[in-house]
Amino acid sequence: MRWRGRIGAAALALVGVSAAATSCATNGARTTSARDDPTVALASWGRQHADVFSTLSYDTGTVADYASTYDTAAMVGACQTVSNDVQGYRALPPVPDPVAAQHLDGALALFSRGTDDCISGSVNDDRALILRAVGELNRATSELQTTHSVLTAAASR
Repeated sequence: MRWRGRIGAAALALVGVSAAATSCATNGARTTSARDDPTVALASWGRQHADVFSTLSYDTGTVADYASTYDTAAMVGACQTVSNDVQGYRALPPVPDPVAAQHLDGALALFSRGTDDCISGSVNDDRALILRAVGELNRATSELQTTHSVLTAAASR
């Protein structure tokens, strides 16, 4: 399917925020504490929670693989995995940048709706619901990419 490429590109791009955040945290930590410097706090958050991007991107890619072959039985499990990811990531401390936090929250909400529709559509063999889920997961991936862009820009300040 068309969105498989978007998710793969997002995974590669989003993992880069972890490297940028690690670099900024290492350089900034020498001169100021995370409590005093928002850039260091943001970099620290990015380093500590980089798995949000890579895991969610990888697991959503698995959904895309199964959707491309219309393997509804496998889609249920893959979508449940993404749903579990989302629940875990909602428990994380907030991103210390309000714009990035807003985009991440939006992405997680879209991933949640998409996985709910994916599971329901797969269980009921409802193509329309599966297509809606694909659209929601596409939009979620776009929001995740926007989150990455905001984090990268903020960590570069």
